Amino acid sequence: MKTSQLFAAVLIFAVVPFAAQAAERAMSGLDAAAQPPKVIPPLLSGFNPDPTICRVGKDYYLATSSFELLPGIPIYHSTDLRNWTVVSHAWTKKLPCKNDDYGIWAPTLRHHGGMFYIVVTWRGGFDNVSENYLLKAKDPKGPWSDPVMVDDTGGIDPSLFFDDDGTAWYLANRAVEKGKGWNSQTYIWMQRIDLGTGRRFGDEHALTAGVGKKPKWVEGPHLYKIDGKYVLAIAQGGTSHGHGEMVLTSDRVTGPYLPLSEKPLLTAVDWGKESPYQSFGHADIVDTPDGRHFAVFLGRRFAVEAASDGGKRLYCPLGRETFMCPVAIGKGVKSIVFECGKCIAGSWTDSTKTRYSLMSRPDDANRYVKAQSQTDKIDYPQQEPHFFGGLRLATEETQDSKRSNPSSTNSR
Repeated sequence: MKTSQLFAAVLIFAVVPFAAQAAERAMSGLDAAAQPPKVIPPLLSGFNPDPTICRVGKDYYLATSSFELLPGIPIYHSTDLRNWTVVSHAWTKKLPCKNDDYGIWAPTLRHHGGMFYIVVTWRGGFDNVSENYLLKAKDPKGPWSDPVMVDDTGGIDPSLFFDDDGTAWYLANRAVEKGKGWNSQTYIWMQRIDLGTGRRFGDEHALTAGVGKKPKWVEGPHLYKIDGKYVLAIAQGGTSHGHGEMVLTSDRVTGPYLPLSEKPLLTAVDWGKESPYQSFGHADIVDTPDGRHFAVFLGRRFAVEAASDGGKRLYCPLGRETFMCPVAIGKGVKSIVFECGKCIAGSWTDSTKTRYSLMSRPDDANRYVKAQSQTDKIDYPQQEPHFFGGLRLATEETQDSKRSNPSSTNSR
């Protein structure tokens, strides 16, 4: 069957409810609640978005997005899932970035056959161009290989899956051709990949265009083999308030994939826009030597203050952080529950003592930077900040050739 025919089937699947299957399959995940748990601690506090994780023996390795920071893609190591240390950075190549929304996005970290692999998106922000790259290392402490472009992929958020027979599969999202779908529609596809060259080969397989009625921004795919089932985890709804994680399963690696629930199994949407916790999703699952499962995922913590109009004002000074929770998986993967009420409080240090710089911005980016410096002015209230009891910083005006009066707080 051609990719276009497969996508047509996937498109129908995304829109039409599977009532019969839903009745047979256990509904799972977070129940809608008026209030979130009182405290949901992050695993890696501060700027640590889009986490990905893998295990080798008793050692766990985790990577996050780095956007325009160089070196990029920090590699964390832990033996207990609580205490983490940055042991290397996988990305050192300078590429142009329009602004700090772009750069290195959503890596996937995997280990197979004695080698560590990363696939990741670079997004420059110019002409909507994105490219996906492959890196590898025998030791997660490095050295990491130079990035090799994965040929002609399009889309973002690449991932890797190694089947029981050793077959390497490459997954990513892709936008539906303009005029052929709904607004912000994307879908997940898969193809075999040669990890020596970065070249894809064989048939493409469209897996899903998301779950529910006209889902938007379906991305962040990760594929696993659990209890004999192929388990596909995807994010949808974008990384703001509407973010959530869906899980689908299949008996065959190429599908068809059916959802465990038509509602997100991991989300903060039900807690409302004034919740101090937002944007849960973009999860990656890892198993432990004793057979338990945990998920890392991104989230945002907000400081809530009273506004002059009697409402509330929310601030997110620390950006997107990494959270971790236990995952309860039913027999035969008929149910999955992300136990956010049991999130693990973690800590991290940086053994590399790295000094960071920014990716290069070409001259034609100056107009974007100038516009950003004029529009990114926020009227913060003149009162004590609620930065989660941690840090209070005073800033001062500075001048440079590109940006007027910049103030920046960065943590790595």
